[in-house]
Amino acid sequence: MPVALAAILRCTGAQSEMTITPEEQRLQEVFSLTRMIYSVCGAVIIYIVLVYTGWYLAAAQKLPEALNRLETSLYSSDVFFILVMPTVILAYRPKSELFRWSFVKSTSPIAPATTGVFPSLVLGLGYGLAAFALASPIFWLGDRHIGAIQMLMARALSPLPVLVLIVLIVGLAVTGEIVSRGIVLRTLVNYASTPAAILGSGALFAAIYPVFSFPVALILGIASGILYFRTRNLLAPIIANAVFTASGSALALYHSWMHRMPADIWF
Repeated sequence: MPVALAAILRCTGAQSEMTITPEEQRLQEVFSLTRMIYSVCGAVIIYIVLVYTGWYLAAAQKLPEALNRLETSLYSSDVFFILVMPTVILAYRPKSELFRWSFVKSTSPIAPATTGVFPSLVLGLGYGLAAFALASPIFWLGDRHIGAIQMLMARALSPLPVLVLIVLIVGLAVTGEIVSRGIVLRTLVNYASTPAAILGSGALFAAIYPVFSFPVALILGIASGILYFRTRNLLAPIIANAVFTASGSALALYHSWMHRMPADIWF
């Protein structure tokens, strides 16, 4: 009996090795766990150094006059996040796999193809609103991490704050989703189950994302992970991220106005 069991295991192992296609092998090399750890940790260290340096220069009033007029000290962490996260992408020498997650036919013969543009837009909007509804109690109670977005919304009557607001929301969504879903989630899937990979990438996203507190960002991270797995492209998570950020910030700003919070919190 043990001999027969050993033979079965050897046959199974040989068969599993034969089912690994060159495409699967190439994807395992691209989405290496070691590369992900080094690139993400390095970017986070650079981001933290830049944020604290920016805060120090702003407090010491050593920033150039042009930057002081823009009041970048109020949203420097968001700007530095947008600037630093592309270093993670460059470490992967951007390939199409970072933006489109195709099924490998040998392991999933009945899996659907990548979702098209219009369905991705609709799903992104729906998931973003659903995640916002789930996190709305936290937004209503107040999330101080999104003060910069609220400040820009409060000043949206002039062109410059509107432009900065759009750039921040879009830039944060694009860079955050490419790194957290296109790289981290895709890498973790090679080493763990899909639910574990979605939860792990969502937790890492929540830990480093500068806009929200950890519980709020975790809700967005898990929703974006599920959406990415369903649509197999990054367009839908990016739309969901932008919708979630804009909706949550607007609700938090409305709550602060209703409760007549001091103006110097946002200005």
